[in-house]
Amino acid sequence: MRVATQVAGGVFHLSVDGQNVSGPISVPETEGWQTWQTLDVPGVPLPGGIHTLQMVMDTGGYYNTVGNFNWFSLD
Repeated sequence: MRVATQVAGGVFHLSVDGQNVSGPISVPETEGWQTWQTLDVPGVPLPGGIHTLQMVMDTGGYYNTVGNFNWFSLD
C-alpha cells in the first residue's frame, strides 16, 4: 500500500469478514503529506471466494490521523 504523513502516523489493520488478518500496521513518517512510501505487508492470508476486506483505522498519530492512503494492491 502507498502511504504518506508529515509526522508520525497512526496504526491500522486489515480484516477479512471482521477478523484481523494483518495485525497492527504502523504508518511511518514520510516527511510530507504527499511524500509517498510503499509498505509491504507479507503473509496476510486471503481465502478464496467472496469476502469482505476492510482497512480498519486503530489509533491516530501526532495529529490524530493515521495518514494519507493512495492505493493498495493484493498479490
